[in-house]
Parts: sequence; structure tokens; C-alpha cells
Amino acid sequence: MAVLLRLVASLTCLVLLQWPLLMESPAALAENQRRPEDLKFGKYTGKVESAAVSKWLELDNRAREELAGGDYGAAEKSFKEALQAAESASSIYPGVINSLLGLSLLYEKMGSRGEAERTYELGMRTAESLWGAQSLRFAYLMIDLAWLYHWHGKESGAETLFLRAIKTEESSGQESSVLVELLSEYQLYLKECGRVAESERIMHRIEHLQGKLSQP
Repeated sequence: MAVLLRLVASLTCLVLLQWPLLMESPAALAENQRRPEDLKFGKYTGKVESAAVSKWLELDNRAREELAGGDYGAAEKSFKEALQAAESASSIYPGVINSLLGLSLLYEKMGSRGEAERTYELGMRTAESLWGAQSLRFAYLMIDLAWLYHWHGKESGAETLFLRAIKTEESSGQESSVLVELLSEYQLYLKECGRVAESERIMHRIEHLQGKLSQP
């Protein structure tokens, strides 16, 4: 009996010692999780060539500032004004696509999940008509929509988009920083889903690619 009690005590100590390794703190988990504000949702940081497109960008930036400040009503109004300005300037990109994705972010923050998906999907259809379904630019937009689906419990749709984006970049035959970025998003997604072994395999691939890309 004494031997059994010592064995139980030893196992208990072992579990307690390993507990920090097995469980992440709530703060660490939250830090590693994707949130809507972590993603771009069409945020444009490039240059514009015309005054008309510059007006669109001013409105789009104002809408995003209002959104960040929690003034959702003003942000919706500004995003819709930005869309009108982009359409008047015949600016699909940057312009219509970007503001549609920003409007999707607004609806997500407001809790209007269906509207967030529909608006983002409209932006995707517009992008597909402009760049084509096999374009890397188009594939790059899949990531934010994949996260939307994940947040809404649509895991099959989310994973399909992550993998499709990765495959599009892989089809170029290049091992690039873009591929590392796409893989990193997928790796974090797998981790959030509790698919630890798969997440670790993707992390090993990322580390391998980063090592190759860092070589002169």
C-alpha cells in the first residue's frame, strides 16, 4: 500500500511539473489567436495616381478610423461614400474591392455575420472578374475570408480557402516569403482548431523555407 501511495504521489508531481508545458495561459492563447483587427480586410497602403482615386482613399481611410474608434454608424456611411467615389472614378482596385472588404470587417465587428460574409464574397467575385481565379492577388484575399468562416464555425469552407491560397502560390514554382506568410496563417488556424500535430508539421515546413530564403 505504501508503495502504491508513493507511486501516486510521484505521478501527481510529474503531472504538476509538466502542466505548464501542456497548457498555455489564457493570455498566451489570446495573444496567438487571430482577431478581425489583426487582418487587412482591404486596407490599402500604396500610392494612387489620380485625384479621383485619392478622394476614394481619403474616404476609405476615414471609414477605417471611425471603425477603429467604434463609431460604426459613421464608418458604414463613410465606406458607402468611398464605394460611390471608387465607382465614379472607375477604380475597381484600389477602390471598390478594398471598400467592400472594409465594409465586411465593419459588419463582422457589428455582429452581422451573414452580411459580413456576403459583402466579403462580393468583393471576392469582383476581384475574380478583375484578376482571374488563378491569380495570386485573388488567392491572397482568401485568407481573411477563411478566418471569417472559421469564426463563424464553417471549418470546411475555411480550410478549403487556406489550402487553395497556398496551392496557388505553390503553383508558381517559387519558394517565397508570400508562401511563408500563407503557411503561417494556415499553421495558426490548425493550432486554433486543436490540430497540434498538423500545426507542428506546417511549422517545420515554414522553418525550412525561412532557412532557405535567408541563404545568400
